[in-house]
Amino acid sequence: MKGRWDFLILGSGITARALASFFARRKIRFALSTSAPSLEEDLIELLEKAEAEWEVGGHSWEFLSRAERIVLSPSIRPDSFPRELQDKMCSELDLAQDFFSGRVVCITGTNGKSTSVCLTAHLLRKAGIRARECGNIGVPFVSILDGDSEVAVVEASSFQLFSSRTFTPDRFLITNITPDHLDWHRDMEEYISAKLSPISRMKEKRFAFLNSSDEVLMGVSIPGVSWFQANDRWDDNQAGVVALCRSLGIGLDWDRAMENFAPLRYRASEKELDDLVVINDSKATNPASTVWALKRVVRDHPDRRIVLICGGKDKKDSPYHWILPWADRIRKVVTCGPARTRISSALSSMGAEKLLPAKNLREAVVKALSVVESGDVLLFSPMCSSFDEFKNYEERGRVFDELVAEALAHKRD
Repeated sequence: MKGRWDFLILGSGITARALASFFARRKIRFALSTSAPSLEEDLIELLEKAEAEWEVGGHSWEFLSRAERIVLSPSIRPDSFPRELQDKMCSELDLAQDFFSGRVVCITGTNGKSTSVCLTAHLLRKAGIRARECGNIGVPFVSILDGDSEVAVVEASSFQLFSSRTFTPDRFLITNITPDHLDWHRDMEEYISAKLSPISRMKEKRFAFLNSSDEVLMGVSIPGVSWFQANDRWDDNQAGVVALCRSLGIGLDWDRAMENFAPLRYRASEKELDDLVVINDSKATNPASTVWALKRVVRDHPDRRIVLICGGKDKKDSPYHWILPWADRIRKVVTCGPARTRISSALSSMGAEKLLPAKNLREAVVKALSVVESGDVLLFSPMCSSFDEFKNYEERGRVFDELVAEALAHKRD
């Protein structure tokens, strides 16, 4: 008779690898199942050392049914499996919290969650608390369990929250909700429900902080939660983080504590190259993020025109038309990747002469630099995911920087 496992990991990406390492260190019996056709050598080596079984090319009933508990990678929907298996499933957030003895702060939202997570951890450390950012930010929650963190500051995606059953943070903050990931979620209602789901499990609803400037959040009916909003001192993200930190009993000179907070890479990262302002906003994976970037450009560079590069992997029903109010400030829009046709259609009222299609990011950079004028802002704010050409927004951001540097050097020659 074939053996059984305490846990089975679905997937073979970053989260799956972190889970495999965690189980191996704890000498917990586990297996791994992936739809990928093969595994990378280092993962095979880890599984062999842990004496773990695995299967590739799909998720078979015979293999999955041998597990007591199944842990999903974030992109896998539990409802794509039979009910008998769904009953065994949990998210990585569920599992990690079971093993974590400290307090859990969770931050989600369509935009601003990574910045808010990093700022929260920064302020907690300023207050002398051992805090570690983790989750969707690139370091799985389970990866920090063997450290000495007192507080886990978890960035949670809608995918992770959709699959979570028991994950219950001590503090919970939602930055905003706008249409996103509708190529994965069935509709906007499911997306909103996933974002709000932890609140239903919290005993103290007042420790859930929602942005009162957000139209969607203001439309939900959840009694007892706390609200925050931007003010003359702080933007939405800062105001929410301060409210959350105060609820933990922390008192700081907030403005001074924020002074040396380093912004995230590829989130409206700005530099001057030759006679241009170049802004790398690769983190902008939806139209709401690009709207934020455009507002910032208009505020910081009121006399400059904008050449916008956008595009990538299309997300179903993304409202690309949201950038139209800034059409007068935009000299050209260079669209690239699979989403270029939908973006151009959504922006057609700007006039065909303003819209330049490109097959990929390299071609988009070349076209943008051929039409940009002295003193302009070259804004790379994709409005789309990076998965058409890149493994994540960070790789996309790095490649954009390299392409711009290469093209400008060629232009000088």
